[in-house]
Amino acid sequence: MKLNRTLCLTAVATLASAMTLAGCSDAGGSGDSDTYKIGMLAALSGPSAQAGQHQRDGAQAAVDAINAAGGVNGRDLKLVVRDDAGNPNTAVSGFNDLIRDQSVIGMFGSTFGAATLAIKPLLARNKIAVLAPNTTHEVTNPVDEWLFRGIISAQTEVEAVVDLLQQAGLTKVAILHSTDAYGAQGGKLLSESDLDVVAVEEMEADATDVTTQLTRIKAKQPDALLVWSITPGAGLVLKNAGQVGLNIPMLSGVVGPTAGNLTAAGKSSVLEHWLNVGLIDPANPLPRQEDAIATLKKAHSDYEPDVYSVTGYAGIDLIAQALEDAGDDADRESLRDSLESLQDVDTVAGTFSYSADNHDGVGIDSVVWLAVEDGTYRRVDDPISVLD
Repeated sequence: MKLNRTLCLTAVATLASAMTLAGCSDAGGSGDSDTYKIGMLAALSGPSAQAGQHQRDGAQAAVDAINAAGGVNGRDLKLVVRDDAGNPNTAVSGFNDLIRDQSVIGMFGSTFGAATLAIKPLLARNKIAVLAPNTTHEVTNPVDEWLFRGIISAQTEVEAVVDLLQQAGLTKVAILHSTDAYGAQGGKLLSESDLDVVAVEEMEADATDVTTQLTRIKAKQPDALLVWSITPGAGLVLKNAGQVGLNIPMLSGVVGPTAGNLTAAGKSSVLEHWLNVGLIDPANPLPRQEDAIATLKKAHSDYEPDVYSVTGYAGIDLIAQALEDAGDDADRESLRDSLESLQDVDTVAGTFSYSADNHDGVGIDSVVWLAVEDGTYRRVDDPISVLD
């Protein structure tokens, strides 16, 4: 990545890990010319609070590392966070609170697509750019000049899965998706793909048993099962699949490889054939990921970096690069222009390029495949072997 200050030497990472999150929930409005304030919406409470907390942790780790390395344009970054609990109405309230502070130069969030879509109509009116860590199709379709995606899209997830299954000759599939926005959208896109879909079943995001759905799926004798659900839905499916004897390859999207899903799956016999679209393997990072992963591990040694902490870190990296490109006189509008001009920026979550008609930023080349080995997720260079 061009922003050398984010390439964390050991000393910088150690210093960053020692910093606290004090001030992250500051109301803002200081107007400090020595600081760039970045607003953040995150689901810090509610049923998926761990996701939002990890995303905030990742963003703060990036802020601390950048500041320890000298900041951007001679200024420190400051993260100003509001909890939206994943609720669209609360997200709007948090957004309105953040933009009242004119020194908030740009924003990151929210953790979930529904909350981000709730603020999308407000961006042009307030002339503030938002980098959103959501796969949700509508985040960038249609393109809003003020809204950018900071993770692979739902279409990219599905494209990766479909391509792999076709290569493996496993085209007769069943789909089990949750009824929340993430699961429903994934289920729809998968159903409309070129795969031979023999069954589509639904589950509530907070379901405790899906053996009935899996028994119906088993009767259709699919080659593979596509499981699209937020945590811990995929883990429950894996657990119940083993119980009903549905021992076939299973694939999930980018929110599949989480600690919560492994806990829910237990010792399911299906784990050895579960493959996930992923972003990182903390134990075996790609060269562009090494510094960020080292920083995240030092900052939060109590859990492995995951999709949420990684997208939080990458989002701040992208905003920092855009601020540097905008120069000393950066403001909300020039930050937007700089984000749209970013090209081939390496981050822990992928290599990003934007343009006026493409605010997705990252494509299938940034996908890594993750399988379960020795109780954790590991990157596999031959994903078809997991499906055998």
